[in-house]
Amino acid sequence: MSAETSLRMLVQQIRHLLLCQTAILLLDCPDPLLRHPLLHHLSIAPMISSTNDAFEQNLLDNKLVAALCDIAMQTGAIWSVDDSWVWPLTSSLLIVPIESSDGTLGVLLCVNHWEERFLQGEYTLLFQYLPELIQRIESTLQEISFLSRYFEYAVRAAIHEQNTYISMVSHELRSPLTAIKGYAGLLHAYGVTDSQWTAKGMTTVRQSRYLTAIMEQVDHLEVLIADLLDVSQLRAGRLSLRCREVNTAQICQRVVVGMQERVERQSPGLYHFQCGIEPNLPLAWADPDRMRQILVNLLENAVKYSPDGGIIELYAYTLQQPKRPRHPLLSASDKQMQPHEAAVTSSIGASSCMIGITICDCGIGIPHTRQEELFQPFVRLQHSSSDHIAGTGLGLYIARCLVEAMHGRIFLRSKQGEGTEVTFTVPTVS
Repeated sequence: MSAETSLRMLVQQIRHLLLCQTAILLLDCPDPLLRHPLLHHLSIAPMISSTNDAFEQNLLDNKLVAALCDIAMQTGAIWSVDDSWVWPLTSSLLIVPIESSDGTLGVLLCVNHWEERFLQGEYTLLFQYLPELIQRIESTLQEISFLSRYFEYAVRAAIHEQNTYISMVSHELRSPLTAIKGYAGLLHAYGVTDSQWTAKGMTTVRQSRYLTAIMEQVDHLEVLIADLLDVSQLRAGRLSLRCREVNTAQICQRVVVGMQERVERQSPGLYHFQCGIEPNLPLAWADPDRMRQILVNLLENAVKYSPDGGIIELYAYTLQQPKRPRHPLLSASDKQMQPHEAAVTSSIGASSCMIGITICDCGIGIPHTRQEELFQPFVRLQHSSSDHIAGTGLGLYIARCLVEAMHGRIFLRSKQGEGTEVTFTVPTVS
């Protein structure tokens, strides 16, 4: 039951108790010194009536009635008017201030016709009922106050969370821009004194290094912007895919070769990529650009969270023939079909055929309690060895959305300190 409904039932009880034409509860006090603190969190209409028609509002719009309400709240006294000059259709009006030890909550107005005007009996009943009435009003308003504060807290928390995300993204966008500006400034400075360096061959080497750094930061910036655009399209339901027949083996091999070359330039000899492709792998039905994006993202994560280097493996296979080399995470007691493969086969049915792609690393691993949430937006793994790693926490979220949009699934299997294995599936051409 809502707070407003509860108060309306309370007012109706007063009407039935006094056998009057209507009863109105006005939850308001214009004097800030007298105003009850619970009124500051009032999120419902201040006027609660027993009959809910235009008569009550017209009565409260009467200047004399409004003045009498203010006087009642200021003096704490009940006001009774039995003259038709107050309101043409009303001959008997009671204005009762609703007060507690914490302040004034408002006034109760009871209205009746002249022939049924309020007498001593109604006064006695009202005085007896008034303490319970005040207690129930306070109780209801406390509930409203709690919900209001909870809502305000939730809104503030959401705003804080949103601001945190925006701040994080802004920082990520600002960092490459700062580097671009700095290196561009150095290029400009060395260009001015080009003649004194040319003889030693220093200018060309320095400028080449700075230009390489600029392009790397530009690439990073482009990826960040693309991720933000993807998230925006995903949340708006406007992401479009161009699925067609895809040579999965070819895409995997090209992405692995490109990643090896890129990582080798940055960290020579630290990482070694291995690619295991099942012979005669069937064609997949997928968007080749998005599939490439998923592979690059997962391989980059494997590099980022393997700070000590090591082997990074990519396997592509059909789920009906999952024979492939074992990753160190998988014990010798595992069956021929690994847990993630069994889960996928169970979910798609035995008659379906999917291509599975697994990327393994021997990095820092992920605690079991954090593995599911990493597929949510703006969630990043907090680890002392990865605090310096740039990123917004959008990669796995986008990968999950893209895989599911292509009617596949994505799974993560990891052991802290021993590495991570991420598997996603795409359907084959039927």
